[in-house]
Amino acid sequence: MVIVKAKENDAAIIAAIGQSVWVNTYSTDGVVEAIANYVASEFTAQNVLAVIRSRNVYLLGKEKSFIGYAVVNPGNPSELETLYILPRFQRKGYGTQLMRYIINFYKNLSLSCWEHNTEALRFYSKNGLAECGECYFELEGEKHRNVIFCVE
Repeated sequence: MVIVKAKENDAAIIAAIGQSVWVNTYSTDGVVEAIANYVASEFTAQNVLAVIRSRNVYLLGKEKSFIGYAVVNPGNPSELETLYILPRFQRKGYGTQLMRYIINFYKNLSLSCWEHNTEALRFYSKNGLAECGECYFELEGEKHRNVIFCVE
């Protein structure tokens, strides 16, 4: 698998991966209206295009077939906003490949992860990040606690 910087014409691919991973991760009891509304409004090619233009977006795949992506908002510290791997490709080392690439590129890095996403929490700890705080993600008036990780 190779990692490439996303181009504007990759927006639809990134939106499709984002939709798939988001629903798989957060629909623990099935898809509820709040999740459906969020996914339908957030993961559009137009929104992803804006992200590609304003942040650093990396795709993981081969040739023109991609299985995951990462979004980094550069700064000090830089924020890893998203690291998504399609469910059928998870636990095969691809996420680790992408995570190591990001960590090598951005030395001062933080990210947040939903406190109930136990697989991702273990993944980030295994890849050398340490818990360093908390924040909240609000979805239709409901707050969800996230754990903040920083590169050790």
